[in-house]
Amino acid sequence: MNKPDPIDLEKRLAYFEQKNMFMHQALDIARELSDFQASLNQLEDQGPILEKTLDKASSLIGFKTISFFLVDEDTADFYLYSCSPESQRNHIQTEIDTFIEDGTFSRAIFEKKAVTPYSGDQSEYFLLHVMTTVSRVRGMFVGTLTRHPKYIQETSLELFSILMAHCSNALESYELYHKIRQSNQALAASENNYRLLAETAREMILKVTIQGRIEYANSSAIQASEFSKSELYQHSVFDLIEDLKHALAMKGDPLRKSRTTRMITRSGRLIPLELNATPFMENDSPTVFLLVARDISERVLFEKEKMTLKSELWQSQKMEALGALAGGIAHDFNNILSGIFGYSQLALSHLDAPDKAKGNIEQIMVGARKATDLVQQILAFTRKSEQENQPLKVSLVIKEALKLLRASIPSTIKITEDISSASKVLADPIKIHQLIMNLCTNAFHAMVDNGGVLSVSLYDQIVSDSAILPGLALGTYVCLEVEDTGHGMDTDTLDRIYDPYFTTKEAGKGTGLGMSVVQGIVKEYKGDIAVESELNKGSLFRIYLPVALQDKEHHLPARNNEGMTGGSETIMIVDDEEALLDSTKNYLEDFGYQVHTYTNGQTALDAFKLTPKNFDLVITDMTMPEMTGDHLAASLLGIRPDLPVFLCTGYSERVTPDKARKMGIREYIQKPMVLDELGGLIRNALDGSAP
Repeated sequence: MNKPDPIDLEKRLAYFEQKNMFMHQALDIARELSDFQASLNQLEDQGPILEKTLDKASSLIGFKTISFFLVDEDTADFYLYSCSPESQRNHIQTEIDTFIEDGTFSRAIFEKKAVTPYSGDQSEYFLLHVMTTVSRVRGMFVGTLTRHPKYIQETSLELFSILMAHCSNALESYELYHKIRQSNQALAASENNYRLLAETAREMILKVTIQGRIEYANSSAIQASEFSKSELYQHSVFDLIEDLKHALAMKGDPLRKSRTTRMITRSGRLIPLELNATPFMENDSPTVFLLVARDISERVLFEKEKMTLKSELWQSQKMEALGALAGGIAHDFNNILSGIFGYSQLALSHLDAPDKAKGNIEQIMVGARKATDLVQQILAFTRKSEQENQPLKVSLVIKEALKLLRASIPSTIKITEDISSASKVLADPIKIHQLIMNLCTNAFHAMVDNGGVLSVSLYDQIVSDSAILPGLALGTYVCLEVEDTGHGMDTDTLDRIYDPYFTTKEAGKGTGLGMSVVQGIVKEYKGDIAVESELNKGSLFRIYLPVALQDKEHHLPARNNEGMTGGSETIMIVDDEEALLDSTKNYLEDFGYQVHTYTNGQTALDAFKLTPKNFDLVITDMTMPEMTGDHLAASLLGIRPDLPVFLCTGYSERVTPDKARKMGIREYIQKPMVLDELGGLIRNALDGSAP
């Protein structure tokens, strides 16, 4: 076995130390800006968010002046929102006008990273960084530097980009909070209008026979139909209102309760209606119906907007929960990194004893895998995009959630779990994870002052009558119980726990959205929720979710990556992280491969174009400057469709494994890469094994 190189080990140790510092600073930024998530509904404007960002930006990179340009949502124009110091406002506006004219401003928006142009009079350097989210560009950070840009460390610029991303998300969350309030207020006002219209007979009112002939229509109905009065009376009501003929023909009073349907107008437009029908009887049979219909177009639109905003609000609430757990996450990372540092130092001290050094290095790998698992848990919890519903073992999600919670819960709170169910529910794992996190977080907050016991149970429950919960359908359910021994709730609080924005916590400690989100998830999956609580005696929540129908599980065949043999083929590796390039190159060269490395996608593409037949396989990173990995892969495959291409990514929602396969990419690899596994995948690809 090759003796470990002490210089190489020292480089790796320095790399881990640098990444540890970067991770701590990134978590610090996330924690500080996540504080706003809990109090966004109390902010009058974006000022506090930008002030916090200004302070953090000043500590990362020295600035003489800092300004924020925001985007007017109505006109899409940038305007100068704030400037510090205020005396430089006119100077900054003049320079920005110049940058707009020469295209520098547009370049900063397009590149989505720090741009450092010279001022118009070449007296100072500026730093421009776009503030953007998935939905839209929200503004531009503008600062004048105290030094030449070349003296700014790359890690400082990376942290600055993270700061801008968190600031942009906080601005978007602020906007969403206030939009949903306006939406609720508008919806309430609309409902009041409907009642007023009913009192003044402004609804559509029609008198029709059982055969569908219209005997009377008020002006609202005539106007909505787009027909004249005489034209409308010549039509059958069954041609105007969908499904009405079938409903009127049914026995009983099928339309005494409101139902939704649609009116077809003269122009073919479909108007959503809320419809009631009252029959007039003759010889115990209905002969005439009085139809009262309301146009609910605005309500349908409001509900659609509300659902969209609710989805975004759930994401904001998840980030609030993650902010509360930031200390615990940092604690877990510190424990993992302490082990990595310790075993790295032991490995250095055991260079004269290869067996001991090997054991220490293996422990470093164990720690790295633990860090990878923790990152994946955080990504799964904060992922914005919804997943498809799938048969899901709730027990596994509980264990993952409790693992994430344990480090954040004080030692005065004991956690007990009794998991006896292995049943599955048909659900989105991210939403079930969020449901459990919200319940457990509320429980430990109720005990944070005096300590107590947090109990989590999971069991199967057969519902054979309505005694358990009146709204629960008969069948088999998974029952999740979360119980605490905290301060409990009085009757008034119990009546309001599911109301959005209702909270008993201090200002800034919570938004009051957690239980509203829990109820929404449970109802979406046709389940129900029950709560028992008494002051000073704790609380118990029971969640019932219907068990999914059993289906066969499909397992992908495992790849054989053991016993790897090398080769003499030529491999191209493209990554802007030089430490990763060096380690992968050295590993593959030890197995006989010819390896060419590039830190830039465009440079790699140019080299490939010169001798496309000389390369047998390409491994590329996803996120790189100038040219991303997916664009590089598409260009390479356009030249050589048979070329095996591996795409590596730390995290990307833009390119999924399925999308990568459709592009012709052979392997989609999640970083951090395990070199032994990478070696097996390379050999499989070069030998022509199925991916």
